[in-house]
Formats: sequence, C-alpha cells, structure tokens
Amino acid sequence: MIEFNHVVKSYKVAEQDLIVLKNINLQITKGEFVAIMGPSGSGKSTMMNIIGCLDKPTSGQYLLNGKDISDYEDHELAKVRNRSVGFVFQQFQLLPRLNALQNVELPMIYAGIGKKQRMQRAEDALQKVDLADRLTHLPNEMSGGQKQRVAIARAIVNEPDIILADEPTGALDSKTGEQIMEMFTMLNKEGTSVILVTHEAEVASYAERTIFVRDGELTTAEEVVDQGTYKKLIQPETNSETPTDGEEEA
Repeated sequence: MIEFNHVVKSYKVAEQDLIVLKNINLQITKGEFVAIMGPSGSGKSTMMNIIGCLDKPTSGQYLLNGKDISDYEDHELAKVRNRSVGFVFQQFQLLPRLNALQNVELPMIYAGIGKKQRMQRAEDALQKVDLADRLTHLPNEMSGGQKQRVAIARAIVNEPDIILADEPTGALDSKTGEQIMEMFTMLNKEGTSVILVTHEAEVASYAERTIFVRDGELTTAEEVVDQGTYKKLIQPETNSETPTDGEEEA
C-alpha cells in the first residue's frame, strides 16, 4: 500500500542542501496500525508529510496503492490526499466559526459531494465517534476530547485508505487520550490503515509496529528512546489486576 524506495528529502538553507530524510526504504501494508517515533528534528514529520501527499521526495520513489506519485503536480497530490488520506492533528485544526457538522463536511465539499449526501455522511461520522448530540456545537463549546473526535469524524468521512495522526493525544489528558487511542484501534479493526507520529511510548504501544527515525534514517528503538521506554515498547506491560477501591474501571 505504502512503499518508499530510496526516498531522500532535502531543503535549500542558506544556499546549502539540508538533508532531512536519507535513503529511506519502507513498506506499510494495507490495514496496518503503525507508529512513527523519533526525537525532534529526526525527520518523522517530514516522512508523514510525504506519506500524506503534503510534500514530495527530492529523489527516490513513493508508491501509494501501487501508483508512483513521486512526481505528481500539486493539484494531482491534492486529489489523492482528499480521496485517500484523512488527517488528525494535535491541535485539532477545526474552523472556529463552523459547528461540528460543518467542520466534518469540509473534505466532502472539496470532493464535490452534494449537500444532502454531505449532511448525511457528516451526521453518520459524528455518530460513529459518539457525538450525535453535538452536531451544532461550535469548537469553543466542546472539550478537547470532543474536538479531537470531531477531527476524527472529519478524517474518516471520505472513507480514506489511511488515517494520519500527528501527536493526536498531545493536547489531551491521559484518560481522554486513552479514549482517542481506543477509537483509532476500532477504526483500524474495521480495515482503515492508521499511521501516527508520537513521542509517547504508551501511545506507540497501541500500534502493531513502530518505526523509529533518527537523523533522517530508520534506526532501532534503543537509539531513539531511553531504556525504560524501550522496554515498554518491546514488552508492553499488561495489567490484569482489578481496580482497587477508589479507582474507576476504564
């Protein structure tokens, strides 16, 4: 589904080439749940931008669903992005003057879908993320978790092949973050590929596979994170104990 062959990404900085990704070879199959981890400046966000058709490799080949889109023009990438990729961001990226239903409608407007169908599909998507009672609420009338659910509804409304999530729990408390990750797990079980960028081992542990990036190259976990985090990633702790008095069940 996703294939990088010798992908390089560089930018011109003060008349010099700053190489952000170095000869990346990578495959992600349909229906996978993958986390991308790495320190700040490692290249993981650049990798996500290329996967999401927000940017193009400087050299090398990017295949999406078997098609080489490495040299697509911007308008061609926009079509692929709208059809195949749903985005979820740390800061939600909702338009403040639009209510939940109108925010979820946006990708369908760009896709040329008629108003009646847009309304129905937007309602269905919000119901799927348990927000059927918040259709007409503005972003400032919702909690952080509710805003992120609206963002997820917006990401899935065009039934994309891939959901790309950039630090999706970074602006949320731990309890709400768990609920959001459970939602991604549910969507993945239904067949949608989920790729998330995160600094958090607990978030990465929801994924079936974790890709580690350092200095623009794929690397191993122990070179990216501390040993305690590494152990959590390789052998996530399981907790089968029943809640003690005063603790709530999830």
